Amino acid sequence: MPDYISNNGRSIKLENCDAFAEVISRKWVPFAVLLEANHFHKVYTKELIEASIKAGTVNFVCVGDIAEEIHDFLDDVIVENEEFLESNRITVLTTYFSRSDIEEAMHYFLYLTEIPDNVDGGLLALVGGDKQLKEAIKTA
Repeated sequence: MPDYISNNGRSIKLENCDAFAEVISRKWVPFAVLLEANHFHKVYTKELIEASIKAGTVNFVCVGDIAEEIHDFLDDVIVENEEFLESNRITVLTTYFSRSDIEEAMHYFLYLTEIPDNVDGGLLALVGGDKQLKEAIKTA
């Protein structure tokens, strides 16, 4: 079950960063994952990113003070998994936004990410202590 439904009807799960592994182990597919990027959280590991992609994630959106750094890390993981992605015809997109561009990031996350209609899933927002980002998600 989603925590929120955005004004365009998309399901949004809002989870603490520590719940990343648990969420991707469920049958609910996180097609787009928003990562709080104010610090390099301990769960942003190569293994969890790979598991998320294998679970069905095709969009990663980084938002915060070190968003570009985390975005670069994601791109490295994607390149390392190029053979798997190509053999399964999967394209994974990554983008990043500074903390001052939360409104633009939310627009991208809610309206421009790809979500197939035929699978149980939606948007996953992993947020730690960024109250402004949490509020932006809750009022989306």
